[in-house]
Amino acid sequence: MSSKNINNYNVTYRVMVIDDDINWHQTIQSNAILKQYFIFDCFTENIKAQLALKNEKNKYDLVLLDLRLAPKSKRLDGLDLIPLLRNELDQAGIPIVIFSENRDTRVSYKTGQLGAKDYLDKSDYNPSKWKDILLGCIHDNYVRHINDVIDKIQKELLAEGDCVALRNAMLKFYKYCEFQQLENEMNEILVLIGSVNLICQKISTNQIKLDDELIELAKLRDKFIEILTEFKGRVVP
Repeated sequence: MSSKNINNYNVTYRVMVIDDDINWHQTIQSNAILKQYFIFDCFTENIKAQLALKNEKNKYDLVLLDLRLAPKSKRLDGLDLIPLLRNELDQAGIPIVIFSENRDTRVSYKTGQLGAKDYLDKSDYNPSKWKDILLGCIHDNYVRHINDVIDKIQKELLAEGDCVALRNAMLKFYKYCEFQQLENEMNEILVLIGSVNLICQKISTNQIKLDDELIELAKLRDKFIEILTEFKGRVVP
């Protein structure tokens, strides 16, 4: 397996969406381009979203926030929400991206001052462009929060033991290394991903027993954690 075909195994990132318009929930969740890269957990009320973030903030890679939420009970304007979310999200290394039909540059500038990483124009909806912007924000944030990213990947590995979860975790780290142009780490991870893919193939064709699968996956997981730990000790202050 080479770096040229790594994109055949797209890593998926989990995005929290806070927007009271369920039509937008359906639009982004069903788009063929976006769903290759993102799993969208959609909320219409900020209270429920904030509770989910508090309980499972390590689950998310990005928050996509509507600028204008309906003025109903327990709902705040998107501008009011940014600073409320910012401190907690910063600790977890999760960027906020605003999306809105408001094209006023003064408003987009203000959201940046409050802590949003980017601003998407709903009236100029372009899935390919949005995909690039969201991935860029996630990868930029990985650079700044690699310590948290590695911790999150390790927790995911301990929580989920199947080959798909393991491959997805490896791909997340590979994408970070690719973004940073770290050739040695990329090559190491590619070898591991190739081994995981081989096990997945054997499982799908019943060429391997479950006990053998678990033993082999455990060895690969331990090797991956060893690489993460060594990398973390070398590059994280």
